[in-house]
Amino acid sequence: MPMNNTGTTFGLSKSDTNIILFIVGVLIFLYLIKRLLQWRSGLSNRNAVSKKVSGEEAIYRPKYWFQCKHCKVTVRRESIPNSEGCFKGPDHYWTELAEVGNDKYLCRSCSTLIETKNIPVTLDCPDAPEHTWIKLGITSPARQR
Repeated sequence: MPMNNTGTTFGLSKSDTNIILFIVGVLIFLYLIKRLLQWRSGLSNRNAVSKKVSGEEAIYRPKYWFQCKHCKVTVRRESIPNSEGCFKGPDHYWTELAEVGNDKYLCRSCSTLIETKNIPVTLDCPDAPEHTWIKLGITSPARQR
């Protein structure tokens, strides 16, 4: 930092400069923690969501697979996920791949593995111009989570 003839930086004492640098460091740290939590919340939503309804616990299974073209994160949700929190792009770029089902499909290009009712869409593969899906088999409904 530029110093003047009195040994201070921009007219601030060393202790004032240290306090400002500490506050800036804390703000950067809090921002990074926020982004990490947003990213982790996108990953944690792969499983079914439990809710209490009329005193009984009911399980709601997400209905669609979504994948981010930037970071490859794949999630099951009832509607399009929040776009914030992508660690590889400014925001997530979500593509709805297919409805959740029992048929297993693997993309040759990006190695995404999902279980769907029908063949997934080929649009927006993170590692190629489009997904190349291979049907692997059928999962029994009892094994789905």
